[in-house]
Amino acid sequence: MSKDFKKIGFVIILFAMISSQVFALSLGFDKSKMGQLRDIKADDWSIVGDNVIVKGNVYVPYGKFTIYADKAIINFKTKDFEAVGNIRIYELMKQITLLNVDKLAELCSYPQAKVNILGYKVNTVGEQKVRVEVTYRGNMFKARKVTGNLATGYFQFIDFNARYDTFTMRGKSGTRAPGGKVTIKDGEMSSCSYLENHNEHYSVKCSSAVLSPQQTTGFGLSGGNPDFGDHSILAKNCSYNVYGVPVFWLPFVYKPKDESLGLVQFQGGYNSFWGAFFLFSKKYKLTDSPYSSVRLMADYYTKRGFGYGADVDIVTEFSKTRILGYGLYDMSPYATTEDTPSHRLTIPNARYNVRINNVTHITPRFDFRGQFQLLSDYYFLYDFFKNQFNNNPEPSTYGAFEYQFDRFTASVFARAQTNNFFNTVEDLPTFRLNFPRQELFKNIYWEGETSIGYKSMKWREFDRPRTLGNMVDPKNYSSTRFDTVNMFFYNLKLKHFSIIPRAGVRLTYYDRSSKQKVSSQDLKAICAVAAPEGNSNATVVNYDANGGSKVRFVGEV
Repeated sequence: MSKDFKKIGFVIILFAMISSQVFALSLGFDKSKMGQLRDIKADDWSIVGDNVIVKGNVYVPYGKFTIYADKAIINFKTKDFEAVGNIRIYELMKQITLLNVDKLAELCSYPQAKVNILGYKVNTVGEQKVRVEVTYRGNMFKARKVTGNLATGYFQFIDFNARYDTFTMRGKSGTRAPGGKVTIKDGEMSSCSYLENHNEHYSVKCSSAVLSPQQTTGFGLSGGNPDFGDHSILAKNCSYNVYGVPVFWLPFVYKPKDESLGLVQFQGGYNSFWGAFFLFSKKYKLTDSPYSSVRLMADYYTKRGFGYGADVDIVTEFSKTRILGYGLYDMSPYATTEDTPSHRLTIPNARYNVRINNVTHITPRFDFRGQFQLLSDYYFLYDFFKNQFNNNPEPSTYGAFEYQFDRFTASVFARAQTNNFFNTVEDLPTFRLNFPRQELFKNIYWEGETSIGYKSMKWREFDRPRTLGNMVDPKNYSSTRFDTVNMFFYNLKLKHFSIIPRAGVRLTYYDRSSKQKVSSQDLKAICAVAAPEGNSNATVVNYDANGGSKVRFVGEV
């Protein structure tokens, strides 16, 4: 008997499936005509002309949108639609970016992201990266009723809610334009996530607001924008509310891309050099193309005073520029350094740090790299930018152009002393040719480097005179220098190993030299006296420029 029931049940299910297909065909409806809409899911379906009517747990995927609702009517030809009841619309984001292997593995572990590897690339600063396309759920819209068009992305909302990466917004009504710009009426916005449930701690109410999305999917040397999909906001007739109570009125509110409403970074603490300190910063995105952002800094140190500055990033398709400016009037400039007669460098009250870095990929083979650094005093980085001091306590100002030929690289390098309290070997400029190891004849290889430039040794300038030794400071000197190194290699391949004998020669020419003999002990004395806190009692013997030209020759086998 049980076998008969199973047979009857199978016949009923088969008949229902065939009947549904016959019914659809009898209406003149072919599901293949629906295109992407054939993936719609719902508890109940019906077809009226070119319209699909779906009810109950409605799921509509189309293009970069995924729609959930209680009920929807969709025209599968024009893609016009209307949805009501518990509506959620997710906007899928696509981003093309360059990642290293560790970041790629981390991204692949996210279940919300779909990762498609496009290839590999070495960027202009020499880093090997994986080029990937990332698809993920981005902005989410909620509403009681939505009408619009799936193909163009134009939507009209009633009782509108939106959740973005850094803030939440709601309004009585709203529209989304095809380009992604959203306009709402009688709205409210906040970086407090409780706004979605009407339990926000703080918010900004407005009569109207316009949200403008970022338009680019990638930029510059890093290959992608981590803040893709964020919006700027321009709201009118606003009031700032705390727990729903208006605190003050604002004629308008503007929020640039990249940061949430009112959110700042904060760091506080206490140390013996600064006293109690409170460090505030806030980052703003200024433009999309070229990408530019600024991080504003406002700090307070109980022992030192107020500090302020800005850190600007500008990134185009072929260049990256960073500009940093920071300063303060230091109430205790010697908090970390003694002010004694033996310390010959003084520290002003007005202290600052200005730095400009640029990398430009002019052509696929032609690059520029440069840096400008200007400081108020030798100790500023140590006092306020400890990480930079640890990496490079005496940063230089330089510029370099480099062109990569098939068999060699040509470059022009210039370096100047912009801070006279740093020892600097100036290049004004130096031209260099680098030849990597290459085969000249069968199994005979050559590697070489040739440069010519005007070099000037500039010792630091002290604020106080020497009081020990012969009271003589190191003296600057300069010379035009030509240098060439050429090495030849012959590879002997034996049965189990190989031997590579080499022979080479180095020739260096100076157009001027010192007549005064300077020994290694004299050179050590110069370096000791030229140290930042150097007041050595050593006797300084300086180079002069009276020795005429010199040629040095070194051979090696």
